[in-house]
Amino acid sequence: MLTSELTAGNTIGARLSSRENNFDALRLLAAFAVIFSHAYPIRDGAREMEPYWWLSGYCTFGEIAVAIFFVVSGLLVARSFVSDPNAWSFLRKRLLRILPGLVVCVAFCIFIVGPLFTTGSMRAYFHDPDLLRFARNALLLPARFDLPGVFEQYTLADPRSAVNGSLWSLPLEFFMYLGVLALGLTGLLKRKGCLVLLAGALVVQWLIIERIGFAPGTMLYRNRVWFEQLPHLGFLFFGGTLMLLFKDSIVLDWRWFAACIAVIALSWQSTFEGALKLIGHPELIRHVMTQPPHGYFIFSVCLPYLVMYLAFLRIPFLKPVLQSFTKWGDFSYGVYLYGFPVEQMLFRTWGDKLPFPVFIGLACVGTLFLAVLSWHLVEKPFLKLKKRSTGGHGRELDATPPRPPASLQRQYSVMRQVIFFV
Repeated sequence: MLTSELTAGNTIGARLSSRENNFDALRLLAAFAVIFSHAYPIRDGAREMEPYWWLSGYCTFGEIAVAIFFVVSGLLVARSFVSDPNAWSFLRKRLLRILPGLVVCVAFCIFIVGPLFTTGSMRAYFHDPDLLRFARNALLLPARFDLPGVFEQYTLADPRSAVNGSLWSLPLEFFMYLGVLALGLTGLLKRKGCLVLLAGALVVQWLIIERIGFAPGTMLYRNRVWFEQLPHLGFLFFGGTLMLLFKDSIVLDWRWFAACIAVIALSWQSTFEGALKLIGHPELIRHVMTQPPHGYFIFSVCLPYLVMYLAFLRIPFLKPVLQSFTKWGDFSYGVYLYGFPVEQMLFRTWGDKLPFPVFIGLACVGTLFLAVLSWHLVEKPFLKLKKRSTGGHGRELDATPPRPPASLQRQYSVMRQVIFFV
């Protein structure tokens, strides 16, 4: 009996109802992880030296961070619709959260970063059609991430040519919001079987695409962000939604958390290479490196549970630290938006003159400064325009109305009996 009570208290549902979570701190740490990860391709033009890529052979810390964003959004955005299933209200909340900060960030890139680093004249810069193509990012439309004459010494395939290489994920995330809206309006959002089938279809599509790849120069290759990343990130997003649907059945246990970490570590390419060298077959390493990313699949399946465990982890001595992360505001979105252009400006100004740790540190400080301004001057004022929902974050999935106090219940009971007698 005691065991079942302890288990019930450790479910996602029980932790959600308590309102004590680390979602804000987790997203902020993930945003800074993106800055750390982007520092390598901004410096080297490639990701091979990025630590997690070196370990795993299939993704970077930045890709992990983006995956965390999608898992968290999958749970919280679906929960938002369930608590307030009004289409206009839902879209209004999502747009007020994502668009104001994005529009200002795109304007920052166009009117500050571009003029400072373009090699052409101001007239040529502001009359170039590529400027409008970049501006489309502010409307969540798939667009280019380079500006006229800015970092033009690099080809478009080189990440160092981008002014803001973080913007690619935002149209995909908003597309997921529309998916939640469609599922909610059709009544499928609460159907567990439907969501399981959807997540399964997305992961199968992703694995097929990873297997066949895209030929350079084709339409699929040019739009590979949508054809490749959409099914993968969609699987992670709706994986977060499934965490919500099965919230009363999923137990947050450190043993399951440790098992997921162990399975992921065993899937690393470096682990395979070490094992092959240990057993005396190093000639098979090249064959392992050419195989489809099964490790990435294992990581993606385990990640939603890992995110939920960390989001609801209770460590008393860390509680003040985690609360201090978001005491002054929610800066994660701003950090994500401004990290890449700040790193680009720093590195294109000082280059290798800055030691790499100093470069990352200055990038984090500069980005945080802009993120604080973004939160207090742009994001927070627009968020106040949101229509206040009733019981938004404290409601259960079935949106059951709160029970009245016991004294009122007795009065209601007496009234029902009188009415029935009359």
